[in-house]
Amino acid sequence: MDYLSAAQACRKNAVGHAHVAYLLRGNAGKSVDEVLGYAVSHACLAFEEACKAAWCALIARKLFSRGLFRSEVYLWHQAKTFLFVALTTGGIIHKPQENILQVNGEDLSAEKLKKVKRGLVRATAEYEKDKQAGLYVDLGNGHLCLPSDYTIEKAEGLVYRYVHRMAAMLAVTDLLLATEPEEYVPGITVTEADGTWNITRP
Repeated sequence: MDYLSAAQACRKNAVGHAHVAYLLRGNAGKSVDEVLGYAVSHACLAFEEACKAAWCALIARKLFSRGLFRSEVYLWHQAKTFLFVALTTGGIIHKPQENILQVNGEDLSAEKLKKVKRGLVRATAEYEKDKQAGLYVDLGNGHLCLPSDYTIEKAEGLVYRYVHRMAAMLAVTDLLLATEPEEYVPGITVTEADGTWNITRP
């Protein structure tokens, strides 16, 4: 697998989902309010694909294990979006001897990623809930919850949230892809200030 090409393909797909989210949001209020939930879910998918792009860029720059990505990240939505959580809550540090990342002093190991996959990280569980609510009819809480139940204001807020987060992950991807293959990247931190993202390296 060429992970450099994979990162670029995921980047393009993320932007495509964001465009669809805004197109669907633009049609809401005219005659098809049912599309509001779909707009939210496409924004969520834009964010998730951007996270996947960043994972692939990390692998392309030899900062994360291909095997660990395939076994513990690739097939699980919450593991993919956990990278955003890690970057924005202290950042990631690369340990070159073991070729593993650390988050807040803890190795991003298979065991840690298994906990993430089980929904034990609130931020990734919230993302998954938002994505599912925009796609499916929910029968689980005693009454029907439909993708069309969003107000325009709520949908707009969620579309903005996830497309904005997509932008952060694409910035991380671009930074990694612009790095020369022989240049070592010891870590990355993402912070938000005044509605923009700051991507820094220690």
